[in-house]
Amino acid sequence: IDRTRYVFGVKDYVRYRMTGEARAEITDISGSNLVNLATASYDGELLARFGLERVADLLPPLTYSAEFCGQVTPECAAQTGLLSGMPVAAGLFDIDACAIAMDITGGDRLAAIAGTWSINEYISAAPVMSGGVKMNSLYCLPGWYLVEECSPTSASNHDWFVRQILRGALPAGADAYGAANDLAAAIEPEDSPVIFLPYLYGGSDDAAATAAFAGLQSHHTAAHMLRAVYEGVAFGHRLHIRRLLDSRSQPPAAVRLAGGVVRSPMWVQMFADILELPVETVAADELGALGAAMTAAVAAGAYADLAQAAGAMTRVEKVYRPNAALAPIYRQKFDRFMKVRRALGEIQ
Repeated sequence: IDRTRYVFGVKDYVRYRMTGEARAEITDISGSNLVNLATASYDGELLARFGLERVADLLPPLTYSAEFCGQVTPECAAQTGLLSGMPVAAGLFDIDACAIAMDITGGDRLAAIAGTWSINEYISAAPVMSGGVKMNSLYCLPGWYLVEECSPTSASNHDWFVRQILRGALPAGADAYGAANDLAAAIEPEDSPVIFLPYLYGGSDDAAATAAFAGLQSHHTAAHMLRAVYEGVAFGHRLHIRRLLDSRSQPPAAVRLAGGVVRSPMWVQMFADILELPVETVAADELGALGAAMTAAVAAGAYADLAQAAGAMTRVEKVYRPNAALAPIYRQKFDRFMKVRRALGEIQ
């Protein structure tokens, strides 16, 4: 530490090597427990609680995501092939990148990312201090907080089933993910009582929780199990989103959904039916990259701010509206999901 000049997050170090300018980007560093969210500044009391007073002078100046943070140096250009003098933006936390790419610029919509993790979030002019949500951080738009509910309980569970179980039962070269969609769609929601807890990589609240199928009988097939996996992932998101809704005074107009799930229209419709909210998808394959590109566009002067960039660069591809006739079926199944979750939580 005596020989240290700066303490960086990874992307802040990469940017420092690109530009020679030391900055700490606000969305990432605000999740480090070193920043006071009310003042958007480093907090000496927090540093003292962690015994880190001596590193206070090593923390770089704070910057917002779309701020101009220097130019690519000639040395960096020679090593990377980037253009010398190219402007460099601060960048942003991945969940912020996805949210701004979905044009989450006000409190009227929720964002859900169904990929490796179940990410569920909205932005608020004030943090949620009740303890009812997992995390608050500073958002990439100054003056806004990102209110988050997250866990490793999303589409990675589906990927495991396809890779480990389904693919081996299909002819070589078959489209396993397409086959999974077809099998799951062949079972109506009311025709299968099978419940899946999507906890292969940890639970919604307990990292030691494990996955399980419940309600299986001898006549059930791989299609019933797949249907349960699809529903279980969506139920996991519903659990998190229900907590977010409890922390708001108004329901959202819609949920904007991203991640691997959006490649399956059937699954996106299931999300709308289970959440009982309109679900919108955005016309972009890699929303994190799109959000990062927005910060670059602002830093380069193409747009005045991220809200303007998002308004110009985001396009809603499709809106899925919930089927009201399925609401009582899915409510009953979600209740069973929660009962299985509670029961197995006692023995895992």
